[in-house]
Amino acid sequence: MGQAALVAMMMTIAAFVCAQNARGHVQQVMAAFGFALAALALGAAFVSEMIGAQGVMAFLLFGGACYVYGRLVRPKAIVAMTVVIFVTAILLATHQIPGFHGQALLAPMTICEGCQKFWLVGHLDKPFVGLLLFTIALRGVTLRSKAETARPPFLQSARLAVITVAVVTLVVMAVLSLLNVVRWAPKAPDATTVVMFLALNLFFTSFAEEVFFRMFLHDAIRRGAPETFDRPWKIIALSTLLFGLAHAGGGPLLILSATLAGLGYGYVYEKTKRIEFAIATHFGVNAIHFFLFSYPRLAP
Repeated sequence: MGQAALVAMMMTIAAFVCAQNARGHVQQVMAAFGFALAALALGAAFVSEMIGAQGVMAFLLFGGACYVYGRLVRPKAIVAMTVVIFVTAILLATHQIPGFHGQALLAPMTICEGCQKFWLVGHLDKPFVGLLLFTIALRGVTLRSKAETARPPFLQSARLAVITVAVVTLVVMAVLSLLNVVRWAPKAPDATTVVMFLALNLFFTSFAEEVFFRMFLHDAIRRGAPETFDRPWKIIALSTLLFGLAHAGGGPLLILSATLAGLGYGYVYEKTKRIEFAIATHFGVNAIHFFLFSYPRLAP
């Protein structure tokens, strides 16, 4: 049942992302399908004891905070609620709030010579943070003028995302190689490991982190302090700094690499006006790291 809960959570995220880009009756159907899948994911997680009563209560309170945030208009109130959501989301995403239990998917293993051990555990608290923000807090919130929200053509945005993936990967891997953290290590893990890694990284890492730090925090800064953060580069700088600090649990090297990568993710989001391209950029960098370099890093 635990694995069923994780699959249902992935399908829920996919349904709501599709619903955001749909219109009319199709959007309503996709949204209804998404809510049904979310209920299935929660039910399976509760039965399998991945989520307890405390976890359900945490989700309800966080969802309530998202609902309030989406309807605030006064900058001071927006800032206050942003702080509440930021702290709570970080606690949930780092599994600090009781009532949640991970589902072990892969036992610790070494997937490249000289690398630290790698394993996979599926958690529902982090993806639910992204999902609740995506579906509740940000629905109907007007963040920019019509001129600012005009999106560039799809192919232009896709090209920007691909270029950014290449640049971010080159910069981050070069820095980490100089610090003897990673090295060039192309690999072809077994199919099960690849599928599980890519699925969890896309839906539970890239989606959750980009919705929170770009789609929510990036634009919360704009809403809460429009006069102070009157230039896109200021917003990108602050959201990227917070993105890096949120990885403090992994040590200073992870803070450094997350900060460097976050600059690229924020740039893509600001230029394309679409969260999907920020998610794709994040996922692309992580996938290249997984397949072509030491993963997660060289053993000390």
